[in-house]
Amino acid sequence: MNKYVLVMIGLAVVVLVVVGGAIAWYLVSPLFIDRTVDESFPLEAPGQEGTTQVPEEEHQTVESQVPERAESTPDKILDEEM
Repeated sequence: MNKYVLVMIGLAVVVLVVVGGAIAWYLVSPLFIDRTVDESFPLEAPGQEGTTQVPEEEHQTVESQVPERAESTPDKILDEEM
């Protein structure tokens, strides 16, 4: 065989071994590398003490405005077919 052919075959074997080794490592490493993270979330959901109550008068004001705004909003019919 020609020396050039032997060098190219050797180079191809090296490339296949490196690529095959990387793929094998990616597929097999989760079997023996086990990392468990025990951290709290950076933002916790507020409990009952973290929520604020709407004042009663503001609640009544908004409650009375909802039907008025709903009646003043025009109904729009879409001409698009679903």
